[in-house]
Amino acid sequence: MAVLVGEALGCETHLVIEKEKTSMGSVHRSMFREAMDADVYIDDLSGANPNVYLELGVRWALRDAVTVLVSPDIQDVRYNASASRVIRYGPVPEELKEAQRQITQAVVEGLRRPDRVDSPVREGSDYITVLRSHYEALAAENAGLRAQPGEDLLA
Repeated sequence: MAVLVGEALGCETHLVIEKEKTSMGSVHRSMFREAMDADVYIDDLSGANPNVYLELGVRWALRDAVTVLVSPDIQDVRYNASASRVIRYGPVPEELKEAQRQITQAVVEGLRRPDRVDSPVREGSDYITVLRSHYEALAAENAGLRAQPGEDLLA
């Protein structure tokens, strides 16, 4: 899948699967970090796992896009996610190939339209999310500007 997206965009891509990580420690830190930081987040909603829906909620609360929902059975999609588009995949090779095509298309279209919001939480919201380090740097710069005498700013 990463290869298909990389070919379509003409760049190197990496696919990180959370459940395949082997590093020790709390899974929550890594799980939430991926949901917050990933340029593209593919969420498999099969099995109605509450932790998966919690991850999706974190993603929707903090990122505008690109979040792709997948499931082998659309009827099993629960809660507020059921109102979103979900790409169906199945065990038959043709179904998997079609799902890969649709996921690739969704990812490429999402990355090419950075102004598009696919989060039902953030859609229509005036809020933005910035890294704490970026916010702190801006706050320090603002404090520095306020501390300068007005004549220095005009010069």
